[in-house]
Amino acid sequence: MNNLSILPKSHLMPNIRVSSFSLFVCIVSIVCLSALAMAQTPEKKQQSPFLLPLTNPKAREQSYLSALEILAKREFEREHNIHFPRLTRGNPKRKELALTFDDGPHPIYTQKLLAILKQFNVKATFFVVGMMVDKYPDLVGQEVAEGHEVANHTYHHLRLPLLPDVNIEEELSNGANAIERAVGSSTRLFRPPGGEYDNDVIAITKRLGYVMVLWTDDPADFANPGSAVIEKRTLQNITNGGILLLHDGVQQTLDILPDLLMRLKKQGYKFVTCSQMATERGIITTGGPRIDPPPAKKLP
Repeated sequence: MNNLSILPKSHLMPNIRVSSFSLFVCIVSIVCLSALAMAQTPEKKQQSPFLLPLTNPKAREQSYLSALEILAKREFEREHNIHFPRLTRGNPKRKELALTFDDGPHPIYTQKLLAILKQFNVKATFFVVGMMVDKYPDLVGQEVAEGHEVANHTYHHLRLPLLPDVNIEEELSNGANAIERAVGSSTRLFRPPGGEYDNDVIAITKRLGYVMVLWTDDPADFANPGSAVIEKRTLQNITNGGILLLHDGVQQTLDILPDLLMRLKKQGYKFVTCSQMATERGIITTGGPRIDPPPAKKLP
């Protein structure tokens, strides 16, 4: 005979109620844990990384390194033997400038910008944002058709050092894929948003085979400081081998661009693309541009 059968019913009922409650708690716990486990399955993780950075407001903030900060960073890397393919300026013995425009294409301003460049027979390098390329692929096609260079400025224009490695790689790869969809080929040139990068960004760009392009002159036209201010800032420190950072989508930049180009041409400057600047006389080597390197040092 079961020992439970000799107990009064009054002793059985409380035990049954406690057991039912415990069972209920157990079931709820299992359901909750199962839901949590499903949310963290590898399949979900594979689907979500490219979307996660968009929820980080700091990753979307605009922040730009100054030319002096870039120079200081390059000196630090040289002293600490940190090497990676990078272009921060051209050869100071050549009266050349690379005119670059970030953040396009723009549905209103890009064609106006192209018209001015065509008028002055100037070729530029456009560092385009992948999500904008997917929206306006014909504008990127027009840039290439008119002899300009198109390069990678990531897909979402996020601050790369704030992202996990998987997102950094996706930003670069998806940006490159957008360019390839638009014009049929990709690029080896890449500019990190704001010029910001860290050791993780360096490692990933090296693995993917990119050359990082920075700048020597930044008039901060993205902040709309006024047309006269943009032109003054651009002209005051211009030197041979300079890389000018401007932005596609800024009316004030369009307003001063004709006069800026005319003045620089009168000073004897020739405009080249970043690839031309990097490959002429082998300026790009591992570790960044050098002045008059041996002929054997070529862009890999």
